[in-house]
Amino acid sequence: MGFTKSTTARHASRTTQSDAAFLLPYIQPHHHILDIGCGPGTITAGFLELVPHGSVTGIDLSSTVLQQAQETTQALIARSPETQRGKITYQEGDVVVGPSLQDDAFDVVFASQVLVHLPGQNTAVRALKEIRRVVKAGGIPEYNLEELWGQNALKGIGIDEWPGPKMKGHYRQAGFDVDVGSNVYAGTIDERKTFARSYTGRFNPGEQCRESWIKAGVSDEEIRDPVQTLEKWADTQDAWATHIQSELLAWK
Repeated sequence: MGFTKSTTARHASRTTQSDAAFLLPYIQPHHHILDIGCGPGTITAGFLELVPHGSVTGIDLSSTVLQQAQETTQALIARSPETQRGKITYQEGDVVVGPSLQDDAFDVVFASQVLVHLPGQNTAVRALKEIRRVVKAGGIPEYNLEELWGQNALKGIGIDEWPGPKMKGHYRQAGFDVDVGSNVYAGTIDERKTFARSYTGRFNPGEQCRESWIKAGVSDEEIRDPVQTLEKWADTQDAWATHIQSELLAWK
């Protein structure tokens, strides 16, 4: 989906409570956490106060987004400087080619909405093997799948199907033991408008998401129709929606 403002705005709305709540009971104060594809850092920074005697490392492909993550973290610390927090580091890295991280370095590896953007099953398994390399024995690698999208989104990403149904198999191929669950979100009025605004904004002229759809053969009309429908839905007083995300906890 790229790193345009509309995309990162949606990512910036995520927190540890909204997107990592199922993982929180397993985090200990001394843990070292790796957040892969950390984006603007709202989840990453949220982990800090959970590990006052540990550390958090966030990696992402984009130096621009990492700068935003630094600013997010600094703002969070400034709001409550008295709160005890662990150390935090951000660095550029690619989970597929292998970030420059030591073996068995982390107690927890978190990756939200990452594997969905990797082309093909082999790439996802390679990424999971890299995650397995850096997580300690007994550590927890976590993956939170992206909210469900339509067939045109698949075309734009360049994949034939969502990886969710195969995630358990991918994890097992990478050598993990896996537990599977799910989380369901239902939008309030404000959440609905924020959701619609963040997604329709991705289809403005010049936006990377729009261009990826066009490149994949999606017509202007096929883009215009869902955008107009989403805008109408957002303005409908009693409209609502649910978004199902699969959640996996895996152990090395």
